[in-house]
Amino acid sequence: MLGPTGGDSLEIFCRQRISLAVNRFGEELRVFLSGATAEVLLIAPFIKAPPLVRLIEGLPATVGLTVVTRWKAEEIFRGVSDLDVLDIVLAHSNARLLLCGPLHAKIYRADERYLIGSANLTAKALGWTEGSNIEVLSEPDRDGVTALRVIEEEILGQSIPASFELKRQLEATIEMLRLCCIDAKDLLSAPIGAGKKESWRPSLRSPHQLFDGYDQSMDTLSTAARECCERDLLALGIPSGLTKREFESVVASKILSCEEFQAIEREIGGDTRRFGDMRRFLASRNSSDPSADWQAWIRWIVHFLPGRYSVLEKNYSELICRKPT
Repeated sequence: MLGPTGGDSLEIFCRQRISLAVNRFGEELRVFLSGATAEVLLIAPFIKAPPLVRLIEGLPATVGLTVVTRWKAEEIFRGVSDLDVLDIVLAHSNARLLLCGPLHAKIYRADERYLIGSANLTAKALGWTEGSNIEVLSEPDRDGVTALRVIEEEILGQSIPASFELKRQLEATIEMLRLCCIDAKDLLSAPIGAGKKESWRPSLRSPHQLFDGYDQSMDTLSTAARECCERDLLALGIPSGLTKREFESVVASKILSCEEFQAIEREIGGDTRRFGDMRRFLASRNSSDPSADWQAWIRWIVHFLPGRYSVLEKNYSELICRKPT
């Protein structure tokens, strides 16, 4: 199976019809999608609003639409993806937008036919602007289709629904970054868990101390807290010079794009989970100390995402559930 935390990779070896599309990839894809009678699936990490509108504007209302992408504040701030994709997708009948943090694949399906290639859903990649990219478009044979179904299921299984709540939070973060004139390159310099095979999870037990470490106030921390703080700050890659409010907004956006946090959201869903439930969940994700790791997660969620979850104590156990939106 495929997975961001390691495991065997699935490779496709098959004969394929491959075409090199220069300044016409978008039209090929648009025509391909227009042939769908039941369902269209679009999977790409970067999606801009105008190209998406152009691709799906002719789809009948009876054709289901699933779009999978990723939302990371630093990438949206840089301009490679648009949050308004959510509005565009949900304006179509029978449609959904899903988010997959580790997504890198570009897969497009019309009913049972697939296209795979190098292009994201941007004007430059699709040949709808000057200085367009050279992209590869490939329609797999029967063996390739079988393998792509497995990959599709894995991607969908690792995805969570996009929401207007998350969109608003990212918009607020991005606006704050613009106001304090942060360079997008600073945010892109150190993505969470860069260079590590395992997914990042917070190690600092008291998240309010994270800004102390960021603000060069390490002397106020114990040796153990200082080491945890340094690890978390290194993993998060926060740009320098932020106020506390700006800092906490950026950390919140980083948490929302973190692979393990997204897995936690899928696990909780619309249910109420006990401490033991989540401890077992983290143990299944190779946590060496799932009790301590879940305690850290709870504290980070409450501190940096206070409007997202309710945490209650009942019968000597902590319960967590999503707050109504």
